Amino acid sequence: MQTYIDKGGEKWTPRDSQLDYGVEYSMIGALAYSVNTVAVKLIDIAGVDKVIKIAQKMGITSDMPEVPSISLGTSSISLMEMTGAYACFANEGETNTPYFINSIQDLDGKVYDNFKPAPSNQPAMAKETAQLLTNMLGTVVMEGTASRLRWKYGVYNNLAGKTGTTQSNADGWFMAMTPKLVMGAWVGADDPRIRFRNTELGQGASTALPITAYFMKQVNADKKFKSISEAKFPPLPAALQKRLKCDLYEMDDLLKYEIEKMIVRRDSTIQADTTVVPPPESFLLILYKRKMKLLKTLHQLDSLKMIEIIEGNNP
Repeated sequence: MQTYIDKGGEKWTPRDSQLDYGVEYSMIGALAYSVNTVAVKLIDIAGVDKVIKIAQKMGITSDMPEVPSISLGTSSISLMEMTGAYACFANEGETNTPYFINSIQDLDGKVYDNFKPAPSNQPAMAKETAQLLTNMLGTVVMEGTASRLRWKYGVYNNLAGKTGTTQSNADGWFMAMTPKLVMGAWVGADDPRIRFRNTELGQGASTALPITAYFMKQVNADKKFKSISEAKFPPLPAALQKRLKCDLYEMDDLLKYEIEKMIVRRDSTIQADTTVVPPPESFLLILYKRKMKLLKTLHQLDSLKMIEIIEGNNP
């Protein structure tokens, strides 16, 4: 674990709640699984000041202290600002400021409709960057921390999104977007001392995500919103697909060996005493099983290709 020192001389060491320090994540994997240490390392490399400037271009107006912990959501930013910022991804880098009022009509019938904020003259980020990030956020929904949208709530729209959980489980967030709709949900209290007792209960995937899931199910059930529910993000250009052509993470042989020993010890205990309740699978074990399944599938595909080559060479 790395310790960071901010401009005020304060020391701070970020930690991962999953205790997965032996896993080597790609950027897409770190985003999918909400890996704190990678997020902080990235903002340290990019520069906190530069990240703040981009956030401001995306529509964030709240004060953001120049410290690396803002990469984990320590700034107090409103749900409206966050929704506007995610709209920047959906709009391929263009900033659009959310607004409540379309028009006002007075007693004489005169209409005042100049409430729409003026569009930004300069994009917050390159179109390609927004496309990459949207695709990466889609992985969060497909098999990351927001995957329960699929397997638990049955929401299969073309969605991208990100869960979020602040320190001590005081706030749970879920930001989601389709090509035509951006949604945000926040669960928390005005006083951060009011919080959930553990991450399983307080994480954004458990608190804020269900709100978005039930909302999307209503959108899907209403034919008036068919253009929203059936909208799909355009395919990522081939050149950008190559930049994301990697697995979410890698595990070295030593880590695999340690996990395999843990599995043997667990299974031996259960076989020796049938009254023992099997413990819940750890995050590391879930990653291990996914990786083994993926490697098995790749091996089978390679075998099929080899058979095709051999058969193709036969007269």
